[in-house]
Amino acid sequence: MNDKTQGPLFAQFRHGRPLTVEEDQQAIKALKEWEAGVKAAVRAERLLEWDPAQGWAPLCAFLGVPVPETEVPKGGAEEQYKYAVWADLAKGWGL
Repeated sequence: MNDKTQGPLFAQFRHGRPLTVEEDQQAIKALKEWEAGVKAAVRAERLLEWDPAQGWAPLCAFLGVPVPETEVPKGGAEEQYKYAVWADLAKGWGL
């Protein structure tokens, strides 16, 4: 496993303790380094940088699948994070 995503900073964030400014900066730096590594390792024609604000069309074209009739789900990062944390806890509790 990559220690930049599985190290102490990631663990502290995942368990709900707010990051300090320094930890936040370290996490952002690690993410940018990881993204650069992915871009360097993956051929351009096999990599899609997609933002949900773009809608389904670019993603579906990249995957070669039809565009769904439903809109791309919207939700803030905070809500998604809370869901991920509770989903992890539920798995750990056997729910």
